[in-house]
Amino acid sequence: ITSPQPTTTTDNPSPSPTTTTRQPTMGGKKDKKKKAAKDPLKKAALAAKKEAKADKAALKRIQKEKDRQDSLTVGDGDRSRDDNDGGGDKGGGGKGGKKKKSASSAGDDLDSILESYRSRTKELTTAELEPLDEPFPSPPRGNFTWTLCPSNGMFYMFGGEYYDGAENVVFDELLRWDPDGKRTDKGDDNDDDDDDDGDDAKNTSTGRWTRILTPPPHPPPRCAHSAVHHNDCIYVFGGECATADKYHHYRDLWKFDIKANTWEECRSRGGTPPAARSGHRAVAWRRSMIIFGGFHEALRAETRFFNDVHLFDFQTSAWTELKYGKLARLPPPRSACNLAVCTSPTEALIVSGGYSKVRNAN
Repeated sequence: ITSPQPTTTTDNPSPSPTTTTRQPTMGGKKDKKKKAAKDPLKKAALAAKKEAKADKAALKRIQKEKDRQDSLTVGDGDRSRDDNDGGGDKGGGGKGGKKKKSASSAGDDLDSILESYRSRTKELTTAELEPLDEPFPSPPRGNFTWTLCPSNGMFYMFGGEYYDGAENVVFDELLRWDPDGKRTDKGDDNDDDDDDDGDDAKNTSTGRWTRILTPPPHPPPRCAHSAVHHNDCIYVFGGECATADKYHHYRDLWKFDIKANTWEECRSRGGTPPAARSGHRAVAWRRSMIIFGGFHEALRAETRFFNDVHLFDFQTSAWTELKYGKLARLPPPRSACNLAVCTSPTEALIVSGGYSKVRNAN
């Protein structure tokens, strides 16, 4: 590219036109990405678009693998029937076909379990208890709440999330664990046991899970919420639902009656509930529930972390936010911290640790 503009140098006082050559710049997508990296809104939108594209590709791979497994299962089932008709041995036609069937349906187990659970709870008029003979509910999950009920000595697990490598599943299941309950562990189908006693019960273990199916209403699926126990009731506040189709923070409050096995949404009768959030912490103190911290994230807004303190009165169903003077020393905003009430020598709320994103001053 030639430039018609003359250039002047100190060595040659008389200006003379020169020809310069510029390297072509790498424009287009790279420049757009650099500009997007400086703009937080464009950066978040670009990241969301990239994640959605990756999730779509992963779902296609899973569907392709599922179709392949289905075709293999059909072929193996036909061969298994032919072997049985022709006097094939027990090992080739029996356990082999069963393994293929379980492999093909493994991807559908989670969806079928959740759909069955939700359809059953919609039709219920009274609560039902479903004992589970397994060490831990399937599938595994994280970011659920684990609440002890002192009156019966049992623990209650609600919500949580599970990521299978392609999508994130959020639960609305309520399960109860009895540490003194007895559970029968079944034998493994893959074990080669020559005993023909017809009993595949291995042993009896301590600790029994029970799924609690409750009639409507009940809280929607969520994770990273809070739960406290008070007077044979469990109070669940906030949380988030983060899936490929939905991302939402909650600010609702639900009460589960342990004796009646029913849910009820607690409407505020005074004051303003805390802003929608997840990752916060809650403790029960006297006749109140204390909420501290948490965060709220949105695609078109900067992630906000909280350090406010709210009290919910169990008797009046009213909310109160604590206010401080201008010179008061407050803990910085955070989520995922530890929260506890100290009663001796004086009553105090103790906050330790946590996480937050801090903007770089430079």
